[in-house]
Amino acid sequence: MERIAQEFFSMRMMVVALFVFLVSIGLATFAETVYDTQTARLLIYDAPWFMILLLYLCAGMIANIFKYRMFRAEKIAILTFHLAFIVMIIGAAVTRFYGFDGLMQIREGATSDFMFSSDPYLLVEVFDEEDRTPWERKQLMSEAVDPSFEVEIPLKKANGQIKQNVVLECVDYKKNMIDSLVTRKDIKETALGFAISSTQPEFVSEGSVLMLGQLPLSYEMENPAPGIHVWKEGNKFKMKSSIGLRSLAMTELRAIRESGEAPADSLYDVVYPDSVITLEMAKLYNVQGQQFVLKEIKKNTGRVLMKSPIKDAAPDYLFVRLRSKGKVSEVYKIPGGFKRKAEGYQQRVKFAGLNFVIGYGSKRIPLPFKIKCEDFRLERYESSSQPSSYESDLVIMDSIGPGNVKRIKKNLFMNNVVDYAGYRVFQSAYDEDEKGTILSVNYDWWGTNISYLGYLLMGLGMVLALIAPAGRTRELIRKIKKLEEKRSKLSTIAILIAMSVGLSATAQNDSVQGDQVVVEEGHEGHNHDGHDHSGHVHTVDSTSSAEMQPPAPTQPPKQGKMYIMSEEHSNELASLLVHSDVHKRHMPLHTLCEQLLRKIHRGNTYKGYNAVQVIMGMHMNQNFWAYEKVIYVSSKGDLRKKLGVETYASYLDLFDEKTGRFKLEKELNKAFQKREVDRNEEEKQLIKLAEKHEIYINILSPDWTYMRILPKVDEDGVERWTTILNFKPDSEEFKVALDYFGALNLAVMGKGGYGLASDKLEKLKSYQREKSKQDLPSETVVDIEIAYNKMEIVKRAYQAYGLIGFVLLICFLFGLLSKNGKAPRWVRITELVCFWAAVLTTLYFAAGLVFRALISGHVPWSDGYEALLFISLVTVVIGLVLWRVSKVILAAACILAFFLLFVSSLNILDPEITKLQPVLKSYWLKIHVAIITGSYAPLGIGAMLGFVNLILYIARNESNKERLGLTIKQITYITEIVITIGVIMLTIGTFLGGVWANESWGRYWAWDPKETWALVAILAYGILLHLRFIPGVKDNFTFNAVSLWGYSTILFTFFGVNFYLVGLHSYANGEGLAEFPTWLSLVGAGFYLFTEIASFRNQMHKSKGGAIPSVYFIRKLSILCSLIVGVAIMMMIFKISPVATIMQNAGIILALIIVTTGIQYILGGRKGDQNQTVEIID
Repeated sequence: MERIAQEFFSMRMMVVALFVFLVSIGLATFAETVYDTQTARLLIYDAPWFMILLLYLCAGMIANIFKYRMFRAEKIAILTFHLAFIVMIIGAAVTRFYGFDGLMQIREGATSDFMFSSDPYLLVEVFDEEDRTPWERKQLMSEAVDPSFEVEIPLKKANGQIKQNVVLECVDYKKNMIDSLVTRKDIKETALGFAISSTQPEFVSEGSVLMLGQLPLSYEMENPAPGIHVWKEGNKFKMKSSIGLRSLAMTELRAIRESGEAPADSLYDVVYPDSVITLEMAKLYNVQGQQFVLKEIKKNTGRVLMKSPIKDAAPDYLFVRLRSKGKVSEVYKIPGGFKRKAEGYQQRVKFAGLNFVIGYGSKRIPLPFKIKCEDFRLERYESSSQPSSYESDLVIMDSIGPGNVKRIKKNLFMNNVVDYAGYRVFQSAYDEDEKGTILSVNYDWWGTNISYLGYLLMGLGMVLALIAPAGRTRELIRKIKKLEEKRSKLSTIAILIAMSVGLSATAQNDSVQGDQVVVEEGHEGHNHDGHDHSGHVHTVDSTSSAEMQPPAPTQPPKQGKMYIMSEEHSNELASLLVHSDVHKRHMPLHTLCEQLLRKIHRGNTYKGYNAVQVIMGMHMNQNFWAYEKVIYVSSKGDLRKKLGVETYASYLDLFDEKTGRFKLEKELNKAFQKREVDRNEEEKQLIKLAEKHEIYINILSPDWTYMRILPKVDEDGVERWTTILNFKPDSEEFKVALDYFGALNLAVMGKGGYGLASDKLEKLKSYQREKSKQDLPSETVVDIEIAYNKMEIVKRAYQAYGLIGFVLLICFLFGLLSKNGKAPRWVRITELVCFWAAVLTTLYFAAGLVFRALISGHVPWSDGYEALLFISLVTVVIGLVLWRVSKVILAAACILAFFLLFVSSLNILDPEITKLQPVLKSYWLKIHVAIITGSYAPLGIGAMLGFVNLILYIARNESNKERLGLTIKQITYITEIVITIGVIMLTIGTFLGGVWANESWGRYWAWDPKETWALVAILAYGILLHLRFIPGVKDNFTFNAVSLWGYSTILFTFFGVNFYLVGLHSYANGEGLAEFPTWLSLVGAGFYLFTEIASFRNQMHKSKGGAIPSVYFIRKLSILCSLIVGVAIMMMIFKISPVATIMQNAGIILALIIVTTGIQYILGGRKGDQNQTVEIID
């Protein structure tokens, strides 16, 4: 039994459990994207098996504390770390079973003492004339899970005795459905159209209700509510009203109105309450001042539930029926759903002599105190509709005795929490009319604080792991020093051997007769023709004065002449302030022009002219630019062929003269009708082309849409920046602007110099700052922004880092593979030059980020684009700091920075500077984002070092095996250290994000895809760092291969979640699961083949030139195939994708594994066992 227990809690089993855990939560994010949050919770997060798995992991960690005797002083860091996770699991359990949260919606001046739950409930109230019994149950529903269930609902007497039992049976569930009126041949129903408040009829179908103000009009209902009821008898429609009404024929009404008189009361026919009359067309009915006319009768028309094209835009529907005393009711449609108020979707029915009120959605949770909203305020960014901040003035009222009410005033705003009586209240949102506040309320004192204790222990344990004298990090540092000493001795021996061989060869050469050429020592193989001078920068002005002149027109004469301002004046004009409605801020004209030109042309120059020259030329000379081919057309699809253009198109190329609209409008409308995930590449590019065309129209428009250069105070007293044409011709603003543009026009046309224009421009700039009351960027900040634009830090940095990184890698390999194992002098000089080049590039790049921070007013890691730049900077800084440890670290860092910056330049992420969302205005942005994104740098360096080591495994042979073996070990130790640092930062950053979330909206962990994939990455690297405890996978090669592949979890956390999944951090606009790029699959296959080649070479080396034993191939196939099949089965169970698609993709991957393994077996395998050397991670 003891042996079974030891195996059950062994490190191998724990790693398997961790792998199952990380795969499960990773697949849960896909389930949430494909379906919804409830599906992910039903299948995984709230499933019983998932809780059992967590309990097993918790028990396993406790068992391993005793197994590995972690309570010893030298293992206090590891003990603290493991205890932290145990405490966090306990905290999560307390939150799960005892905590709750919800939302409060309070109008200004109103008071509320309840909140709506964040979880959906099935709420039923059953009553008769004597007794009433409420019943409720939390009910998560999903289209991916069988919706059928039965519950017994009792009607109880006042003494608690059951009076009658009714069974409620759920037969179906439909999500995000619109109750639409549909006309179809197979529909046997008839719909009635009533003209109520307009001539357009409003339809009511059989079994439904139409509201006439506050009075319901029901049609063909079994148990209609009090009001007006309509039904069909034969070929006529009958009507009965519980309230008296009047009627008048429309023909009489028209005749009276034509005479100019009002109809007399005596002309109306009076219908008494509960009287049955025939409902007639062309007759006006009046009830309680509400008039209606039966205008249309539609046959074959009824209400049908149809899926909404917009995700989560419509209610969910439960289909239930009731059973009691042998009777079965009809099926009732109950609207509601996740985060919808159940009381707003209640269905009232009668069955078996009882009355039922059935609802599905959020329920009311009473609070032990009241909250009054005295005032709500919304602040916006200047000249913008974007919220900058919003806050509520609240009064908490708590009864502390008869007639004694405690009143506490609180000011609540984003990232500022109000705590009271164990509840935490957060500013969450606001009503659309801005006259009410929406608060998030959380009750989870114990769960939160236990989890915080776990976070504290985790941080403490990780710090101890780094500084503890007996810790793994210090141990690895000592081993690296020993390996360096061994390598030095090995290099010395190699040099002595080389010298002895050289002396022997010299003696022999002295005795040789002939015309042999003696090569000077130290210059063997030195090829002067093969030098690479690509790193030199030659500044040559190759543009002649003739070429700088405006090019001659190549278009038909009607195009007109091209007029462009001088470059000198464009530099003066660049600092003119303009307001961008898109980016919600004031910016120099230089920035706006570069953004517009890049958007339409994919470059910041055109024919040698800068962006200010080009964009202002377009504004001032529309006729010429309408013919100029400046709009970039993608080569993807057949867009160029359809338009009859090459790389660029003119405005007129995209203009249909017949319709006066966009030439490919039909195709564009079809593309817009599809969801993002269903559009092909040509349709996506067509939408982008239409956007460029729209921007170009606005540039060429006579109202100068983008030139919002003048402040104007609206009638509501708010200052907004607008164009010159929004001012009267005799206004001061109009004259100041017109004076400048008039002088500029004369100068551009050659009718005078630019002196007058420059003077008028200075007056316009001064006028902007004098008249505006807003907080404008200072002249220094404007100059900094223009300098930042011209620096092009991303383009120049990734070019420099790419060159430096690959040169350093080549130098490293050259020195390592040289005969004596010591790099030649020219290699050492090149490495030193690369080091200082990296320092200068990093200083330049860091200065650019500082400039960006000064411009934006916030830290330069506040969005996806800035985070990518920050990761690149941290990566290279780490490489520079560890330069003396190993030159290859800087090579790996520069290469990784090159790839990251190259990706950032592909316009995948928006590079524009924007204002922060209110929730991001927190000091946690500086702490959490800096730590978690900074962690991607050391983890990325670890992946690159693993890649380098795999190259060394391929390059290793009998002649260099000892030298390369030491280098592989040294790099492996370094990799483990940087990965350990990265995991510590990643873990701390992730859970600090939980603290921020708890301080902002009251949930420290909500299984959002971003935080979930951060946890996936932590678990993946946690498994990597525990491989050394597992027999069979604790060799150096496995560690390096997993180091490389482990970074894929980081890449998916950063890119995949943002663009492929749906969540709080997603850019997928609510749809997610965009088309997976083919090129990415090919890259993955390429890395897999590279890993297999390295694995094969490693196995050949371990077999000492003999055959690789068959057991290796069998074990490898069984492990890899089991992983693929296991993940595929889990995807099928969780219904992530159609079964056929999962099987197809799994089949392709399995085929690739089997083919590559088979080729390796043919090349180096045979039956039998061979003695192998194993490089163990020690």
